[in-house]
Amino acid sequence: LIKSIKQTIEVVLDYILETFATSPEDVSPGKKENIIRDCRDSHKAHHIPYNAANTSYVCMLWNDEQHSFDEVINVVSSAIQCSKEHAMRVAEEVDTYGRHLVFSSNDLDEAIKVADQIYEIKLAVTIRSVQTSVREEISGLLLDWLKDL
Repeated sequence: LIKSIKQTIEVVLDYILETFATSPEDVSPGKKENIIRDCRDSHKAHHIPYNAANTSYVCMLWNDEQHSFDEVINVVSSAIQCSKEHAMRVAEEVDTYGRHLVFSSNDLDEAIKVADQIYEIKLAVTIRSVQTSVREEISGLLLDWLKDL
């Protein structure tokens, strides 16, 4: 039983560390070529097939403790064409959890357009593949699980 527990924890820690090692350090949208390169490299590191034409992308908004709720609400509602109420829920999620997926698309140019609008006021935003983003979410859940152990 102890051996199985150790092996499970090792696998979980490897997964988390591999995921965080390939997560973005720069919280700005970046150029299209860099986003594609980062997604390709991240997928390769995790043994996930990558095809830029068939990949879905997400814009992840990060909490930066520098912008007011009103600033976040205004820029998010403008960038993704949503109601102020929806943008307020996004701002609350970012404040509570540190980040929130604000937009997803199969069109990288569209994701870049949204991210650039959000970044106009220097709000922290990244563009990642859906697969990489899901892997990061799973890592967060695994960290909580380890903490509960």
